Amino acid sequence: MRVEPASPVSPSRGSVVTLSLFPGEELSVAAAAVVALSPHVNPPPKRGLALGRRKKSTDPERTTLAALAPSRVVLAAPGGATLVSLTPGSTGLQFPATSWIAAWSVEIMPVEPPRNWLAQRLPAYWVAVGDGTVLLACHGLPHSIELADGEELRVKAESVIAFSGTATITPPLKVWKGLPSAPHALPPMAEITGPGTVWLQAAPPLPAPPRGRKTEPST
Repeated sequence: MRVEPASPVSPSRGSVVTLSLFPGEELSVAAAAVVALSPHVNPPPKRGLALGRRKKSTDPERTTLAALAPSRVVLAAPGGATLVSLTPGSTGLQFPATSWIAAWSVEIMPVEPPRNWLAQRLPAYWVAVGDGTVLLACHGLPHSIELADGEELRVKAESVIAFSGTATITPPLKVWKGLPSAPHALPPMAEITGPGTVWLQAAPPLPAPPRGRKTEPST
């Protein structure tokens, strides 16, 4: 499979990525990310009844595409996209489900997040296992950091693109209303513990405020 560089559309609308498939290759994609595809790309035949965890409403809809002849699949990436390749024998790659665009030659499974009533809830995470590649959405240029065994790194949860399966993430503590806080204190952050690699991005842009009726300034 060949991946063409991401083509920017606009800073606010993201970019597009073109994947070239050879006959017989299969690609797992987020259905909403598919912009265009060759007519020789079809869903593969079902291989029996698929059983698994019930899909959450926040999880992207996954579909598998198979190339019957040399084909292309064009995918949309909000903000931008980055490729993370898994090496044989690795412990996998964990990433937020909403950041996933496509993957090939890997198996993707949901991850049960750590539960703590004092901590904030993390977004749904998936883990990819195998020796293939995962295509993830990112905002800005991705930056990787290698963590030693036991080394800790505090990060904004929304800035995490992915991290190695050997690393663990601890959700940030909840912010309790009415309790005093230090002036200019940083917001609560998640904590990732090594060993492993962490891929970070610039925080996703805040959603635009709802449009409303313009008001004239008071005089």
